[in-house]
Amino acid sequence: MRRIDVLIWAAALLGLGGLVYGLEQIGGRDVPWGQLALLALMLLWVGSYVQRFLTQSMTYHQQLKSYRDAVLRKRWEELTPQEQEALGQHGQE
Repeated sequence: MRRIDVLIWAAALLGLGGLVYGLEQIGGRDVPWGQLALLALMLLWVGSYVQRFLTQSMTYHQQLKSYRDAVLRKRWEELTPQEQEALGQHGQE
């Protein structure tokens, strides 16, 4: 998720919370259901972010892994067949 997407979602949730709060004020409700729902949504959103961070499934981690794989692949292709064979045998020991 890009930064602009996060800002759009945050603004939308803030606006939705304000709308629900306004409707509650007009309706005269004592229990802030809108605020509780907004809090639950925000906690779920933050929880999903933490889960993606801990499992390293974020875009940054995927790009870093792709970059590392590409660098290693290029270095492997630059080796002579004898060097590749020597490294292949060395890795089996």
